[in-house]
Amino acid sequence: MSEGLPSSGSGRASRPAPAEGAAFFDVDNTLIRGSSLYQLGVGLHARGVVSTKDFVRLGRRHIGYALGRMEKQRNIAAVQAAMGAVGRGLHAETLHAEVEVIVRDRILPRVRPVVLAAARRHQHLNQRVWLVTASPQPLADILARQLRLDGAMGSKVVVAEGYYTGEQDGPLLHGPQKAEAVRKLAASVGIDLAASSAYSDSVNDLPLLLAVGNPNPVCPDRKLRKYASAQGWPVFSDVRWR
Repeated sequence: MSEGLPSSGSGRASRPAPAEGAAFFDVDNTLIRGSSLYQLGVGLHARGVVSTKDFVRLGRRHIGYALGRMEKQRNIAAVQAAMGAVGRGLHAETLHAEVEVIVRDRILPRVRPVVLAAARRHQHLNQRVWLVTASPQPLADILARQLRLDGAMGSKVVVAEGYYTGEQDGPLLHGPQKAEAVRKLAASVGIDLAASSAYSDSVNDLPLLLAVGNPNPVCPDRKLRKYASAQGWPVFSDVRWR
């Protein structure tokens, strides 16, 4: 949270601190190679937390996302259903403990060093760094904490009496929803979006990239690459991730 300048003791009213820029990173195929939700499903299945039936369902429903078809409403609904299958009926504390291990063992090794280095540069400039992802909020929170980032915005899920119900609490954080979430965050904590940066691989995140002053496509898909070229945007591309 941004805070006002401390009182100088002169009797003058303190003024709000000037808004500063931040950096917003998409997760899947941007910060990491592949899908964080899929890795979560693989890890939970391997640890005996998710049944083979639910794991297979997750894989099938996730195909549309993996093939870059998230702009189609039926594929968005499919991913929502897959997310519900992963967490349904699990106690929150149990699931979070499992996710801690899965993020450490399965997702952190898939982080792209060059992209993480970009996040560290923003932190070196005293800019806050946030993850913005369609994956569930608990997964996003744990990933951000393990990477020592400032925070995360993910898709909200319903917890009732301590258990995940498998239901979404609001829309999937995807496409225009990401841009809206970033604008709300900026207004609430004092972020200057014109001085901010965003990173993503997908044309579906164009609203997010357009919401900031410094858009950065990362190994973009064909449509985003074409748009970025027309706009003269810098592109993270043809780099050695390892």
